[in-house]
Amino acid sequence: MTDEDIIKALECCSDIGRCCECPMWEMLSANCIVELNRLALGLIKRQQAELGSCHENIYDNPELLETAAKPAAKNIAQSTLAPATENFELMEG
Repeated sequence: MTDEDIIKALECCSDIGRCCECPMWEMLSANCIVELNRLALGLIKRQQAELGSCHENIYDNPELLETAAKPAAKNIAQSTLAPATENFELMEG
């Protein structure tokens, strides 16, 4: 199953009566819940490992951290300064 299938199955299990929409529908047994729990745990562990790897790569490489921080800082500046500039122009005009 893909990660998207696992997420869809979890969403179906959270609502009573959506079994026919579930990617695990073919199993038609109570064992599908056990299998889904196993798959979900695997997905969570893979994502945690990926996040940990990204975190290590960014903080172990100062150049990468600086490159990643510049666009974020620019976006923050634009989002906070743009409304102030527009208000100033309205007051002048």
